[in-house]
Amino acid sequence: MTRHISSEKARANWRETLDAVAAGETVVIERYGEPVATLSPVLNEAETKSIHETTPTYDAFRVEDFKQQIIVEVLAELTARRETPRSWREELTALQASIAAHGGLNVGETTEEIVEHMRRTRQEVWDAEYAHLYR
Repeated sequence: MTRHISSEKARANWRETLDAVAAGETVVIERYGEPVATLSPVLNEAETKSIHETTPTYDAFRVEDFKQQIIVEVLAELTARRETPRSWREELTALQASIAAHGGLNVGETTEEIVEHMRRTRQEVWDAEYAHLYR
């Protein structure tokens, strides 16, 4: 038999919940009406023997070879991307060239327009990335 309970009820009645599971009942714990965990009784030894596989599901040597291959590929990619360090002036010049190549900032000419654009952008980032944490 399966029983659904809220996380608050499970926390408040933890011992009773464990006793029900030990008696053979399956308990689904829900948070805000959505299932998040299932407690089920432990299988006895006869049932677990039929579940266990007799051989490993992977070959350890092939896994090690695969790991080594991944390491070689990542190191090769990192080496290929390595650039010579640039000074802050060179970085600033590159940033200015990039902005100019893309048509500038397109926010206006006055300081107030630029500040207002930054405020809107900051609000958009907040709404997209963090607002869900406070709802």
